[in-house]
Amino acid sequence: MTWIPPYAIEECQAVVEADFGECDAEDVLTRADPTLFLTLSRQIIFLIPLVLMLPFVMGLSGVFAAFPVADVLATAVTVIMLVREFKRLKGLELESAAA
Repeated sequence: MTWIPPYAIEECQAVVEADFGECDAEDVLTRADPTLFLTLSRQIIFLIPLVLMLPFVMGLSGVFAAFPVADVLATAVTVIMLVREFKRLKGLELESAAA
């Protein structure tokens, strides 16, 4: 099994967050929500509830397990949103080519 360092996952998330954040003036309002969600997903949306819930199931190890679990969940959400964004961009590309 290949070991992926945690900082590599965080760097991939940062690249995707930056990609959602880079847009022209027309997309600023529509693209702010996904960027904010991806930014908050790891530390707020996933980590805090996991730190509060996992110790009841796993004891003290649950606190330490919450960090990688939050990273994996945030990465999964990032990949899902990235795939949806690529599909949206492909649709826009096809529309502009047809016009």
